[in-house]
Parts: sequence; C-alpha cells; structure tokens
Amino acid sequence: MGISFAEDYQVRRLGLEGVLILGVAPGSAAEKAGLEPTKQDRFGRIVLGDLIVAAGGKPIRDRNDLFRVLDSHEVGDTLTLTVVRNERKVDVQVSLQALP
Repeated sequence: MGISFAEDYQVRRLGLEGVLILGVAPGSAAEKAGLEPTKQDRFGRIVLGDLIVAAGGKPIRDRNDLFRVLDSHEVGDTLTLTVVRNERKVDVQVSLQALP
C-alpha cells in the first residue's frame, strides 16, 4: 500500500485500536487513495494520521489483522479501508499495487 505505521504498543498507549499511519510513500496506492499521514502542525504539535479500523469489512485491531486482510488480496484488487480521520469514520478505496 505504501504506508509506514506506528508500533501496536504505541497505538495502545494513545488509547486507540487500529493501525495508525505515520507516513505515506509518494506515488503509492495510499497516496493516490488520499490516506493521511501523521504530521506536525505549524506550532510543532503532532497531528495524528488516519487510523485504519477496518479493511474489506473486517475489523482491524492491530497490524497483524491488517496483514491478514492484505494477504488475502492480490495486486490490482481494490480494498475498502475504514479510517478514523478527525474523529470521524471515512471509507477509502485503495487499489493495491506492487511496491518497487
């Protein structure tokens, strides 16, 4: 997909459940789908990126859940991710592609 994500223990420390996106690779499927990375605002405060909470209709509690769903799909498939963004759930369509 072209994302980097926080370690599961870090997500739990924030009181969250899911896969927190830290970075989105330029030109990746994630960037094309509009997934948001974690970043700093102009005051230096951390603004959390998208939190993946479901993929293909299956709940995502940690990165192992995400890997299981991804393993059941192939390059070229379109996968619906449910992410929490600004405290609201948003569905995002991601076309899976091979990473270089």
